[in-house]
Amino acid sequence: MPDDKVLDELYPYPRDPKFHPLACLFFNMPHLAVDADGAHAMAKWVFDHLGCGGPGTAAPPTVKYDALGGSGAPHEFGVWIKAEDDRMTVQVTTPEKDLTEMDEVELAEYITHAKAALVAKRAGTAKEA
Repeated sequence: MPDDKVLDELYPYPRDPKFHPLACLFFNMPHLAVDADGAHAMAKWVFDHLGCGGPGTAAPPTVKYDALGGSGAPHEFGVWIKAEDDRMTVQVTTPEKDLTEMDEVELAEYITHAKAALVAKRAGTAKEA
């Protein structure tokens, strides 16, 4: 397994603990589309069964993942960019309104925006003020 620091630099988005820790490396690959289950199966095959080392074990990675403002989920659009390039910055805004005055749909949207902002902060892609 690679060093957590290397993996967090490659893919600084939430990872589902039900899946192989390196499954994220197979999300939105150029020329090959797989769903989350396919990414999990590929990671188990390559890293567990074939014994391949993870990213950075033989040479520094030349790419890293950019969720393009998303959460990094396998069903969302994202791209692999050069390791030295910056990820797209994200700015999330919400209306200034008393939360107790919002209906359930508005509250759900507010929570979704707050989660997106948290992901951007953790990934280091939040737009600076």
